[in-house]
Amino acid sequence: EKIHEVTSKAGITVDILVNNAGIAFEGLTVDMTSSDVERMVMLNAVTYAKLSQLYGSDMKRNRRGRILMVSSMAGLCNASPNTAVYGATKAFGKSL
Repeated sequence: EKIHEVTSKAGITVDILVNNAGIAFEGLTVDMTSSDVERMVMLNAVTYAKLSQLYGSDMKRNRRGRILMVSSMAGLCNASPNTAVYGATKAFGKSL
């Protein structure tokens, strides 16, 4: 939300959004810290969706714009046990 707020206040119109952020921690979910899991979900899913919604609303209002959703092959197939959280977040992004 802060990114959208700053660009809007600066009068910057975003016509093209390339949604390509992502982070991965490898290992069994039970061996990860809660912080690592939360960071992956926040960046790979929540931020991905929020930026699309915020800038997409602007683009709809302006009747102009494009969003390129970049993801990972991990979102197309079942992830391995060592990449379960990452794969789940990428599958979420693919669904948008």
